[in-house]
Amino acid sequence: MWMCRSDLKRSLAAILAVASAVAACGARAGTAGVIPYACPGGIPHVLLAFDPAAGRVGYGAFDGGSRPGESVAETAAREMLEETRCAFGTPTAAELAGKTPSDFGGVSSYVAEVPFLSGRDIAEHPCEAALERVDWLWVRLSDLKTALRSGGPHPEVTVASGTRRIALWRGAAGSLRQAVSDGLLPDGLCRAGGQEGS
Repeated sequence: MWMCRSDLKRSLAAILAVASAVAACGARAGTAGVIPYACPGGIPHVLLAFDPAAGRVGYGAFDGGSRPGESVAETAAREMLEETRCAFGTPTAAELAGKTPSDFGGVSSYVAEVPFLSGRDIAEHPCEAALERVDWLWVRLSDLKTALRSGGPHPEVTVASGTRRIALWRGAAGSLRQAVSDGLLPDGLCRAGGQEGS
């Protein structure tokens, strides 16, 4: 069947419109999560934790696979809750649904502001979820960006306390680099009390 150029353009436009509508309505998730940040003293910090899972074994933000029927935002919010020991009541799926996530290799990553809690407070928080992550640490966004620019598969970043350096696992580094590239982690993240562009 032969289509003229204008028919082809209309067909492509219709396909793109349907794809956008599905995405806007909470398309089914694959892997999704949250890159949480806080603004102590007006300085952006990103929360990371150690992931001991095979193939990861390093630090990263918080993500995981979907459950049947979950939207991308629902998966991201649940994974954030579980992997931070239920210490944060935010972000909820409703809060994330209005944001655009970054995508790296099929992993959708939202960026959301959370309260600044110590790693100890997170570790000791009562939670029914299985323990998937340990050693929650804050890193300054500026230090994280410097480490990500190194280009290596397992960049190392200094923790905010300055006491040690931690290595990111490959997939986490890729997701964080993509979020930076997509403008979700701008230098002015803490200006005006929250994420720019949200």
